[in-house]
Amino acid sequence: MAAAISDYIPTTKKGKLKKQDIGNEMQLTLYENIDILKSLQGNNLVKIAFKAECDAENAIKNAIKILDSKNCAMVCLNIISENNMSFGNNTNQMYFLTKDTRCKIQDNKFNISLKLCQHIESLGL
Repeated sequence: MAAAISDYIPTTKKGKLKKQDIGNEMQLTLYENIDILKSLQGNNLVKIAFKAECDAENAIKNAIKILDSKNCAMVCLNIISENNMSFGNNTNQMYFLTKDTRCKIQDNKFNISLKLCQHIESLGL
């Protein structure tokens, strides 16, 4: 799963929202959305999660939790920082995590995608 649709979604209101009915302030109520990656099941299904984290101190620990909680074979972790701004840059730094391996790769995005494919192939998935 390359992107989360949204962790939380708003409750719906039928019809148009009108300022005169709402006033100067509006409360937005959100509820937890379904976790699509977690809900996918299948005998021949290999799940690889992609995770972006700003919390460098806990990023790897949080990514490892996904392996079991969502039954993933691998997590590709992108720790977002001033030195690793993946959006708008050609270079990036990724961690490929499985239950048994940890691999850190820093390269341009095209080469990272090739290395990801090679890493998946080496896992025999």
